[in-house]
Amino acid sequence: MRNAVIQSNCGIMNRDKCIVVGRAAAALIVLAAARVSAASIDAIVTEALRRNPELESYRAAIAIARGERRTAAEYPNPDVNTELGVKTITGGGKGTGQLWTIGLLQPIDLPSRRALRKAIADRQIALAELALESFELELAKRVRLLAYQTVVARKKAAVVEQVAGGFRDITCVLNERAPAGVAPALEARILEANTVALDRTHIEIETQLQVAYYQLNQLRGVAAEAPIEIDAEELRLTPLSSMAQLLALARSGNFDLRMRQVELEQQGFRVQLTGSEKWTGITAGPFVHRENADTHDLMAGVNVRFPLPLWNQNKGAIDSAKAREVQGAASLNAMVRKVESEIAAAVAMYDARLAEIARWTAEVLGRMREAAETADQNYRLGAIPLTTYTELQKQYLDAQTTLLTAQANALEAREKIELLIGKLETGRTPRSRTTQSSK
Repeated sequence: MRNAVIQSNCGIMNRDKCIVVGRAAAALIVLAAARVSAASIDAIVTEALRRNPELESYRAAIAIARGERRTAAEYPNPDVNTELGVKTITGGGKGTGQLWTIGLLQPIDLPSRRALRKAIADRQIALAELALESFELELAKRVRLLAYQTVVARKKAAVVEQVAGGFRDITCVLNERAPAGVAPALEARILEANTVALDRTHIEIETQLQVAYYQLNQLRGVAAEAPIEIDAEELRLTPLSSMAQLLALARSGNFDLRMRQVELEQQGFRVQLTGSEKWTGITAGPFVHRENADTHDLMAGVNVRFPLPLWNQNKGAIDSAKAREVQGAASLNAMVRKVESEIAAAVAMYDARLAEIARWTAEVLGRMREAAETADQNYRLGAIPLTTYTELQKQYLDAQTTLLTAQANALEAREKIELLIGKLETGRTPRSRTTQSSK
């Protein structure tokens, strides 16, 4: 009993010596993170939606579409027509004088064509606004997923460090004991090999964590190396609505489908506009004509010009516009099937991950943790073999990482479903936006 106490004290003292470097590095990381106030995932999403630099490109596209809408509503400028010359009269009455003509010609478009051009421009504004909303939704999804992945990575790193720390402590104890045969030395080497493998896993997790931080900072519109700290929020995964409800939401809310529908409406207006373009327009306006020769003549009237569609009735352009409309309808139907298929796959993935998570209850994880702690204590006392100890530690590690990975995969599937149905998160619709400009 006395020897066991001495060996335990020796193990404690040598453990502190062996892991001082690792603890110091971890302390530096903690101190660096402590300088930054932790932010919630929702706050980080809100910041990204406010500061992401790519948003300006989509806002500029809306401004361009609105400018085109103003152009479509404007009347064309009139033309001024002038003629200057000399008139000479010969014969019975002779005379020479000036003649001139001045006229104002105003292009007059058919009211129906002007309305069609404005309708096409309105749909272009709607497309630009839908593109912005779609990007905001995808941005929020990406930021939320990355933020939770960092939380999962930190938890994984903590569990790996916990198990590796136990291996490292016992290795220190075995190295400090007096040689008692080849078995303790071999066990120490096995533990060292397991520790090295776990340290490598820890480094990989830290690398992934750093990459995720860089990506989050870029999405937030700040420097890639800016410090960031995220609250370790618990993930709440609730059952989804029925498949019929999800498909109905997707048909009315999916951004790709909504954009295809707007494009189809726009193409319908283009078909009508192309059909009316065989009459290219009417030009009309007043004119004044003056002649000064033998007599002084002044004439005034109205000049009207319009085309006669005798040879070119624009049939080729009309046929092309109608074919594009048919093509757009087929593309919309194909997109509906694609969205429905993607929703079904994402729902299956989400349900499978929920079933997996349900098996890892708090009671099961608690038993795994207690078994790992009991194995650690009993191996230090020599009551169980090394294989039992290492197997229980690895099973505990696998249980924790499997649960965290399943939660992350479930969140990814849910985010994909919400993207497909046009919602930022379950139970919350995206912020409303005017999809058609006022005329």
